[in-house]
Amino acid sequence: MRAVLVVPVLALLTLTGCVPIGFACPAIGYTSVAHVTLAEPQPGLTLQLCDGEGCEPGPPMQPVEIASPGATAEPVLETGVFEITGDSATGWTAVFSGGQPVIGYRLLDKNGMTVTQGGLEVEWVRVGGDERCGGPREAEIELPV
Repeated sequence: MRAVLVVPVLALLTLTGCVPIGFACPAIGYTSVAHVTLAEPQPGLTLQLCDGEGCEPGPPMQPVEIASPGATAEPVLETGVFEITGDSATGWTAVFSGGQPVIGYRLLDKNGMTVTQGGLEVEWVRVGGDERCGGPREAEIELPV
């Protein structure tokens, strides 16, 4: 009689997450958000970023459009950055696809000329999810000018 009861109870515990049999993380792509400011704020600069060591900073990635047959598609610069909002006087908020330990940056003046560029180590802090599966992260970044 006990054997009959054990199987349904074990199945119920597994479904409710009380027994970690075959644990798997949810297939969710987390993004990371960075708050970026300049060490010496000044108006009129444009920020370009990229996610990862040795990457090429550029504008945020745009959604890929499906081209009609025979049309040539514009190449997409894989910066790993989905969005940058804000300005150089008050700071920007940037949404990264992953949030690597190193990011690349470039600051451009109003004529599109490079003011400064480089790479920085970033200390991301997880703000959701869990240690096992990860989760969304945030960082505070200050760029030299």
